[in-house]
Amino acid sequence: MVRINLDDIDAKILKEMFFLDGHPIGTTELAKKVYELSEKNRYEVKKADQIIRQKLNKLVRYGILEKIEGDKKDFYILNKKKTLIGILLDNQIVWVKMT
Repeated sequence: MVRINLDDIDAKILKEMFFLDGHPIGTTELAKKVYELSEKNRYEVKKADQIIRQKLNKLVRYGILEKIEGDKKDFYILNKKKTLIGILLDNQIVWVKMT
């Protein structure tokens, strides 16, 4: 088992991926959800998309997410087979298997 410290953006990404329930998502869609952005400010969406790509690549390297390569666009999905999420409650970590 690998212990990984995640920041708040990583946690928001995992939350969004968990609620997608196995449906793949692209980086721009995920950036809009995580940063709560609209289409109006294209510069902010593009900036957030770059940050999300870096975070997703890190999570793919750890095996938490799987990358699905498409023709023009890559999609990401939560790797439920390998993922345990630890929740800190009253100084005790509760492990949750993602199934």
